[in-house]
Amino acid sequence: MTHDSETTVRAVRLLAGFQYAQAAFAVARLGLAGHLMGGPLPVPELARRSGTDPVRLRQLLRVLAGEDVFVLLDGDRVDLGPLGPAFAPDTASSAYELALTWADTLYAPYAELHRTLRDGVPAPEHHYGKPMFDWFADHPEQAARFSASMREGLRTVRYGVPTSLDLGGIRSVVDVGGADGTLLARLAGLYPELTGVVFDLPHVVAEAGPLLASHGLGARFTTAGGDFFVADDLPSGADCYLLSYVLHDWSDVDAERILRAVRTAGGDGARLRLVELVLPDWPEHPLPPFAATMDLTMLGMLAAGERTARDWERMLAATGFRLDRVTPTSTPLAVVEATATKETIRS
Repeated sequence: MTHDSETTVRAVRLLAGFQYAQAAFAVARLGLAGHLMGGPLPVPELARRSGTDPVRLRQLLRVLAGEDVFVLLDGDRVDLGPLGPAFAPDTASSAYELALTWADTLYAPYAELHRTLRDGVPAPEHHYGKPMFDWFADHPEQAARFSASMREGLRTVRYGVPTSLDLGGIRSVVDVGGADGTLLARLAGLYPELTGVVFDLPHVVAEAGPLLASHGLGARFTTAGGDFFVADDLPSGADCYLLSYVLHDWSDVDAERILRAVRTAGGDGARLRLVELVLPDWPEHPLPPFAATMDLTMLGMLAAGERTARDWERMLAATGFRLDRVTPTSTPLAVVEATATKETIRS
């Protein structure tokens, strides 16, 4: 047998992923990137500001300099690297809230992934004893942080999506699972005649009214609260129903329930726009990095997953829609366009 040190090194690197994740969480929790947003600092000064031990801090900075989070400078100084601003709050590339959320709520349950692979039960149910979103309902502070992380992360990932969303000829739209209305606010500038409704759970959509009003859009867009599994809760009769990165959170069974409710609310001819990751067909490998990360996240957290174009076509056909086209965007996401048909919806 010959020794393959390269393979061993790669395996160790993969196994050490949990350590790198905790290192990144520490950067966010300690505010290290935030302290450096004003420019480089001597390591002892950064240690003073962050309340850390300078010897151990220097060790962490050296490791993460290899990941482009930091840059080590002469004179025992440190600055942010290309990835550094992502770990500071309120930057254009921020993943700060996401880091805190994953550290506090998702990291520990993921130790149960091996059980999920055996029984199909999401890891949080093994760890917390209940589904992730039920656990959030009992922990409002963590739920608020999770919502903030989704707005933060998806605001960046979705930034190039609106210009790829073809709403030509559409006068009214319902943003199903639209959260704080950010996406409709951006679409409003591209389609001056567009009107619509931001729809989400009542406590979530409460944030949309003030945001829309701050953009001067209160007369064009309203809000509605309810359950998107219930057709009667959804605003009816709109030209188009938009679901932006919503269905990937749900199993095929539950995603089809949502689509059937949308189909019933929209009626024949209603148009559908899904903003989702669209995976290449099996067995193409490797997956794009962001798609692979999100597919793995969905596997462990929700026993759900990202889907291929064929998966979307099958699911849409089963719920009364015809797939029209899949349009890539400048982001990792794609726009799946469909139209409600007059064919009987399969149960």
